[in-house]
Amino acid sequence: MPSHDEYSSRDGSRERSHAAAQSGARLGRLDAGCVAAVFPIAGEPLIIGRDPGSQIFLGDTLASKRHAAVSFQDRRLIVEDLNSLNGTFVNEHRVRAQDLVPGDVIRIGRSLYICLVDGMPLKRRVGRPAGWLVGRSPTGALKLPVTKTPILIGRAPEADVRLVEDGICDFQVQIARVPGGVQAIQLAADPPRCFVLADGAELKVGGTVLLYRAAHTPASKGARRAAARPAARPIPAPGAEDEPPPQDEPSRAYVIRSLEAESQRMDRDEPRDTRTYDSWKCRITARNGPLAGKTFMFLGQRITIGREKKSKIHLHDKDVSRSHACIWRQEGDIVIEDLNSGNGVFVNGLAVRRVPLKPGDVIRIGSTEFLVHL
Repeated sequence: MPSHDEYSSRDGSRERSHAAAQSGARLGRLDAGCVAAVFPIAGEPLIIGRDPGSQIFLGDTLASKRHAAVSFQDRRLIVEDLNSLNGTFVNEHRVRAQDLVPGDVIRIGRSLYICLVDGMPLKRRVGRPAGWLVGRSPTGALKLPVTKTPILIGRAPEADVRLVEDGICDFQVQIARVPGGVQAIQLAADPPRCFVLADGAELKVGGTVLLYRAAHTPASKGARRAAARPAARPIPAPGAEDEPPPQDEPSRAYVIRSLEAESQRMDRDEPRDTRTYDSWKCRITARNGPLAGKTFMFLGQRITIGREKKSKIHLHDKDVSRSHACIWRQEGDIVIEDLNSGNGVFVNGLAVRRVPLKPGDVIRIGSTEFLVHL
């Protein structure tokens, strides 16, 4: 997070956006989960950027001079990216222009801003939730629907789950439904950490334990009939009675091996690395998108990720550059490096150029997320 001296302020879905357009709409700048400054949103657009004339000035090299604007349009509160270099993110998803709702978190460079209105927490309309957040808070049992309107957990009066114990920030955690599923952002962490919630995941905030339960879509009438129909038994081929039963299919682990690095090492007459594979092997698993569930194994060679078909991990995504990133070994560490991509590489929600990978890290390239296993 940038220091407080780097900032200075100057005066200046329709249903969900209508709630954000209520009186008292404002942006709160978050510093380790606590609101450090408040910027009211009036009739004029609120310009955020590195230009000294901006309503919200950022002394951050990752911010463009005129980076983004927040304004009212037809009673809707909208954030718009002003062709910035490093992008504008709402709930850790890059956007061009998007309606804002109470609880949305905007990230510009290293800065976080939360959208607040009067009357929060607002009454939640269930509709079709992605799941439920259940548990017991100091005020009693709770069951909140997880929708596109984020759930805020913290000690602020605007929080949906208010915890007033020691060590809890104004906004500790945000939970929201996003295109990749349901995610939680640890707003109090520096840098903030973002992870996807699976069915049955436990979330511990202070002394409170919350449980996420995914909503299961009821099967259609045809699907229920097909499930109730007995499975057809295959007719064995002649002589097949003595054959062993078929084995289970191997797990979908796509092992990427390369002998080019070894041959190049021999050409350069470099000493052979005597360490075992276990000391520098790595697996990454795609968590969403067309590659969801596939695991790619790194055994010390260089892996390229991009839109090019010759990439070891090919992503057919317009937000991915042709040669977007690579994973390689550097002095005993396994690192991921941004190859000057257009939309950046993110590890745990933070844009990176080159960073060592650790178990549990979440890599996001375009709209695809990968979980790191070492």
